[in-house]
Amino acid sequence: PPPLLESLSTFYNRDMNPDGTRKRSKYTSAEYASLELPHSPYTAWMALRSILGRPWFVRSWVIQETALSRRLPRIFCGTNELLWQNLVSATLWILDMCYDFTALSLSPEYIPALRSLKFFNELVTFGLPWDLTTLLNKAIQSAASEPRDRVYSLLALTNEFEENGNLPLALRAAYQKSVETIFRDVTRYIIATTKSLRILTLIRYTPDWDTYPSWVVDFSANAEWFRISYFSWDPHSEKGQCLMEMSNDAAGGQPAVVIDDFLPDHVLGLQGLQIDIIDETCGVMNGYDYWKFTESVWTAWKKAFQRLGTIGDAVDAERERDHIGDLIPAETEKGNDENPFSLHVDAAHERRLFFSRDLAYIGLGPKMLQKNDVICVLFGGATPFILRPSGSNYRLVGECYVFELMTGEAIQDWKSGKHTLHNFCIY
Repeated sequence: PPPLLESLSTFYNRDMNPDGTRKRSKYTSAEYASLELPHSPYTAWMALRSILGRPWFVRSWVIQETALSRRLPRIFCGTNELLWQNLVSATLWILDMCYDFTALSLSPEYIPALRSLKFFNELVTFGLPWDLTTLLNKAIQSAASEPRDRVYSLLALTNEFEENGNLPLALRAAYQKSVETIFRDVTRYIIATTKSLRILTLIRYTPDWDTYPSWVVDFSANAEWFRISYFSWDPHSEKGQCLMEMSNDAAGGQPAVVIDDFLPDHVLGLQGLQIDIIDETCGVMNGYDYWKFTESVWTAWKKAFQRLGTIGDAVDAERERDHIGDLIPAETEKGNDENPFSLHVDAAHERRLFFSRDLAYIGLGPKMLQKNDVICVLFGGATPFILRPSGSNYRLVGECYVFELMTGEAIQDWKSGKHTLHNFCIY
């Protein structure tokens, strides 16, 4: 499909910067149609889909090979060569400007290849080294027949090497160790050295608590839903290319505090605040079924309101309506980059809306959450977390969005005496 790639590459040069950021907003359906690109049955689109379907694009070790190579990759289809830069430019333009209107949107299995090409371009454009958590986030949809290689294939690109040229013990390749041990040690190492819980945003899959402790990231799992926080490049990073969580800072700048206290290896001790207990939940939001989701929100809201009324408390109706409005707008407008709903709604997919006791808090949490789970602010976390009590210990259910807990409010309440410090032993 060289002519198609050349056209798309031209649009990339016009609409986007070399680092992959946009010069303009995404295309609307009408704007895309005005470009008069061929429709989906066109042979060139079929050829492009065939190319992106090659497993090479999503192999874990290819990330390192691409980043460390002194030359750009060369792509041959039979006797024909495709220019690497044209392929990258074309796919970046599709992914960031108009994906929903192209023939590729008919087959979601090509998204990992598109994102891999974007990742390759960032590695080449920004240079090395990179922060390990950032690499693991970027490579979340890569593939490897050996699960340990989902971590090991990235280490040569990191800033983790010590002065003697060696990697820390927790990061050294040890294929004789179990996958669970490797993933556990890497997760613990990252939390302890970064003083951040950013690595836990990778737990966006249905967990297997029989195989891994709930706090251990399964680096071989693919994300099933979107993260809550936005990520942006940290301009002040002193340890290589690093993504930072934007907008949210539930821990108010408090660094993660890991509690040792001779805990077993499968238990992670973290300091934080227990905020409230979940009392009402809604159904899981799937895809773009907004209307059914909105109905479930109001059903739960009415039920919670009726319960609250029976105990004689009053609710500021206007204030509580604003709470719902922050989660469910009156209408949406696809394609408008400035619409907050269009920016945030992806994060609601595969999550449940919940209410805490006495309607103190309303939020969105993982689909696995249930009544009597606890809302916590863990030090080092940009978002609050849901934990499930189990005896004197806890399971990590996942990150959540809680209205009025996203920008350090709980920390201020703690400092004023409303909350007490808690040590959470998570297994």
